[in-house]
Amino acid sequence: MITRFFSAIVHDGKQEEFLKFFLGTMLPIVKSQDGLEYVSVGLPHEVFPAEFSMTGSGAIWTRCGAFPATTGGKQSFIPTKNTC
Repeated sequence: MITRFFSAIVHDGKQEEFLKFFLGTMLPIVKSQDGLEYVSVGLPHEVFPAEFSMTGSGAIWTRCGAFPATTGGKQSFIPTKNTC
């Protein structure tokens, strides 16, 4: 199992625009990734109105080979066959 975490704090006045992008563009792209089993989304709420997340216990891939393609290899750790 591989998990990823994404979070963003959005500038005041830009939350509605980011919400549309987050749910309408970003989430469908993540959901379409090969090997993805589950994704969880955290939306802003009254206490933290500018915070968004896509998390993990959220994004779980069932195959190690599918994971690097979702990041373009730009994360700090890509599992190898020995760690999967």
